[in-house]
Amino acid sequence: MKPSAEKKLGPYYRKNVRFDNGERFAFMCARSTDLPDAWALRYALAKLRQKSINLANRVVDSLCLLYEWAEDEGIDISQRLESGELFSPMEIENLSEFMRTSKKTPLDVGKMKVKRVVVGNTHKDRMKRVLAFVEWRMSHISLAMTDHSRVYLVNARLAVLKNVVANISGSKQKQREALTDEELDFLMQVIRPDDPRNPFAPHTRHRNFCLVLFFVELGMREAEPLVLKSEHVNVAGRQPGISIVPNPNDPEEHRTDPPLVKTAGRDLPISPLLAFSMDEYIMKWRTKLPGHKRNPFVFLETIGGAAMSLDAQYDIFQTLRARFPDDLPADLSSHKLRHTWNSRFRRLAAEYGWTQAFRRIINNYIMGWNKTSEQDVRYAHSEIVREATNILRALHAPSVPIKAAA
Repeated sequence: MKPSAEKKLGPYYRKNVRFDNGERFAFMCARSTDLPDAWALRYALAKLRQKSINLANRVVDSLCLLYEWAEDEGIDISQRLESGELFSPMEIENLSEFMRTSKKTPLDVGKMKVKRVVVGNTHKDRMKRVLAFVEWRMSHISLAMTDHSRVYLVNARLAVLKNVVANISGSKQKQREALTDEELDFLMQVIRPDDPRNPFAPHTRHRNFCLVLFFVELGMREAEPLVLKSEHVNVAGRQPGISIVPNPNDPEEHRTDPPLVKTAGRDLPISPLLAFSMDEYIMKWRTKLPGHKRNPFVFLETIGGAAMSLDAQYDIFQTLRARFPDDLPADLSSHKLRHTWNSRFRRLAAEYGWTQAFRRIINNYIMGWNKTSEQDVRYAHSEIVREATNILRALHAPSVPIKAAA
């Protein structure tokens, strides 16, 4: 069995453009002409411009698959939709199976080629996006229909498509657990710039240390440290802190895969250790990088001085996992540290005697969640398990001597 990550190029592709004001826009083009499909473009303009570029990219990718499937089946999508016929139940089943197939090259199993498939959640999300596009398209067509039988057919076919989407089994997500206290202590030791076990080159150690501290101390999302600019960071004075500022259409953002702040903006204090480390990184190490004066973002790549990418940040955790497989979990990541922060927060809030309602208000603010969000339960799963274990042990039956049978 020889797995391959190579992907097949389809007849349609996603094109991304960036406007002068910083806005990024995604739409679908035919590879044969490099021209966009009129209705897919209208849909992108109407429904995707207000979405994040990452979400827009996924929607357009799903539309590319829809159009590729139709081309393979000899179906003219515009004609089908405008006629009100949509797709037959058998075609909808075939479409669903097509959407489940991965674009990566098939696996070689002996003399057979076995198609790869995507995980359940990806399959379901692709079909949901197709359904949303078809419903939007039909909303423009059915209003002009005067033949009640055609309207009935449209609704019946849409019902079949909705039913197929509803019955796709999503992936069972594995619960991400927090680091144990021992794992967290080990991580904080080996990531220190002066620790002899630190696996990184000297010129990257201070930057990487600051990034890990942000995740450990503040539970930040992976993208949030990467969008920090100098005006967002205050390391001087008695109250050092940072500001997390959502700016999806930042004209100064030029990264191909831009990190986005998905949570609410907020001001957060930082520890003296993090303030000192940030000052050390900015004044001693960042100033050595080419173009540092022209780049507004705090964290930069050590080669070239470009704004640090999500991939480069991911490599930090990949290196730590590979170097210390016996001391750090195999799924160590910034997101796992976010779970760890929430578990530690829940434990400390219990020591303070906070009510659940008050704890949730504070938790939601620091995490940037909606005021009424209940995500804290999912993120603090490890601490909930620990609390449950402790209470069950306390409730165990007292020891009762067992007499030997006569």
